[in-house]
Amino acid sequence: MKKLLVSTSFVLFLILSTGCAPAGQSGPSVAQNVTIESGTIQSLKKVETGSSGAGGMIGGVVGSVGGSIAGSHVGSGTGRAVASVLGAVIGSVVGSTAGNSVDTNYGQQVMVRLNSGRTVVSVLEMNGETELLKVGQAVKVSFTGNKILSILPE
Repeated sequence: MKKLLVSTSFVLFLILSTGCAPAGQSGPSVAQNVTIESGTIQSLKKVETGSSGAGGMIGGVVGSVGGSIAGSHVGSGTGRAVASVLGAVIGSVVGSTAGNSVDTNYGQQVMVRLNSGRTVVSVLEMNGETELLKVGQAVKVSFTGNKILSILPE
């Protein structure tokens, strides 16, 4: 019985332990040319950028173990084993969902109309600087090639 519980919990842990890490913006490297252009923010929108997967993984494991223990108190014999496995599965799904909702990362999609006439869009990490950005605000946009490095207030 214990082997079944441990095996089930481990398999569910492996299944639910995958996650996506959002790609962040990075600064310029040595000897890299950076272009800076002025512009005005046209729109701001909060967007989901993914999660690290840790919350879902931890929630899934805790839910699986908790559900398995709860299920082991139901019925007897084969029914108890079935209830324990079902409890582990249901607990894993519920725990993973709860963990993912806590672990979700957000960014801010910023659309800027450059003084040159071009319009650029980038998703920035949510932090103190992005919270200061406002529609209609003058900003400086740093580029390396076509990659936006930063959008900062003037």
